[in-house]
Amino acid sequence: MTINLETVLNNLPGCVIAVDENLLMFYSNQESGCRQKVVEPSLKYAIERAFNEKSGFDGIEVSAKRDACAESIFPEYGYASGRYVETEAGRFVVVVVFDITPLHRHTEKIEKALDKAENASALKSSCLQNISHELRSPLNAIIGFSRLLTETSDKSRQSKYAGIIDTNSQLILRLADDVLDMAKADSGNMQYEYRKMDVNAFIKSMADMAEMKTSPDTIVNCMFGRSELTLTTAPERLSQVMMNLLNNAVKYTASGNITVGYDVHGDEVRFYVKDTGTGIAPEKQKHVFKRFWRDRNDDFGAGLGLPICKDIIEHLGGHIGLKSAGEGQGCTFWFTVPTHTPYVETADTTETEEAGTSEDLCDEEPQERPTLLIAEDNEGNYMLYEALFGEDFKIIHAWNGQEAVELASKYDPDLILMDISMPGMDGHEATRLIRESGSRTPIIAVTAYAFSSDKEQIMDEGFNAYISKPINEEELLAAMEKCLEPGE
Repeated sequence: MTINLETVLNNLPGCVIAVDENLLMFYSNQESGCRQKVVEPSLKYAIERAFNEKSGFDGIEVSAKRDACAESIFPEYGYASGRYVETEAGRFVVVVVFDITPLHRHTEKIEKALDKAENASALKSSCLQNISHELRSPLNAIIGFSRLLTETSDKSRQSKYAGIIDTNSQLILRLADDVLDMAKADSGNMQYEYRKMDVNAFIKSMADMAEMKTSPDTIVNCMFGRSELTLTTAPERLSQVMMNLLNNAVKYTASGNITVGYDVHGDEVRFYVKDTGTGIAPEKQKHVFKRFWRDRNDDFGAGLGLPICKDIIEHLGGHIGLKSAGEGQGCTFWFTVPTHTPYVETADTTETEEAGTSEDLCDEEPQERPTLLIAEDNEGNYMLYEALFGEDFKIIHAWNGQEAVELASKYDPDLILMDISMPGMDGHEATRLIRESGSRTPIIAVTAYAFSSDKEQIMDEGFNAYISKPINEEELLAAMEKCLEPGE
């Protein structure tokens, strides 16, 4: 079989050129598609050296972009090798250029991923440090005043200490909520339920809630952009953002005015909270939406509220910002949402719920108290349940999942509060075994895990309801009442 050298060269996956001593190309293969005669600048020095030293070269990076030659034979990114050749016809250098553009782009992606991972790691470390710092201050107050509370019999001091403990407990709860929301936003797991919302009613309800928190010297006003306006959006998330902005306005406006309102600009609704409070210096305004940033070190909170608001508004397709002339001159926070959302509207269940509510559990006077089995390994948490429900239920306590299964079989309780994380047998396994025994006793999961995915998993495992820690007494009572209704 005769092999045609020209055919071989033209089918090589790279550019092949031959250059004479005058640095003019007298040969190029088909792959190069070369119509020029001048060597690109990036190769000129290497070829000259090859002629002078009668040697070759490897690893020369070439680039059509760098050479800025309209008819360059080079790919976007290339790798060139050359060999010096001497024959009876004369001296020349053969150069082969391979296209490494895909490899170069892949490397760029890897480098960007590494940078992103390093930044995420640094952010995680910073986040944990900030959270640790923000937890220590209120915990210190709770621990200290809890001790003082047991050492004094003075009623006024006890009331003062209890108030301090409650305030700092709320700070920890808010931090836990903010950290959870931040994690949900980062992972894309934050839930958005879209439905129609009466904007004027929304503004009025927000103002009413803010007014309950203000001092007597602060007035809360409403400004409606239209006589009526209906918007399809995620009302719960919009309420979360608005309450965060209003809480900040209340905190920094000891006396004066707070105005909450909206106006319509084209296909956007612009909401705003304007106050006459302490204001924000111009040089600080660029930092307010950064995580863990606070204007003053003595501010309460971890500096997560506004960054979470930013995540929510951007997810809704809008923007958020602020205007302030400076310290002492008030501040206006604003955000926009589109009037038309691309998301599917979800059913509003508030109108389908049965009218009226049954009596609270604590107000019922049954002939015989219902039996409540509480599976809880933490003594302090059990004592809280006992204080809440001891007068209205006959309480049975299980320290772990195994005891819960045994006591459920023995006493056939009317209701079970099941902690999920317990030593030995956890709440998942205990509930599975109780259900396998044929028991239909209502079981409410009580857990510190609060992601939506955790709730979905729990509700698929035979539980009747789900409550996250720290428990909200009203929510828990409502869940218990529903589970005890006939037919549930």
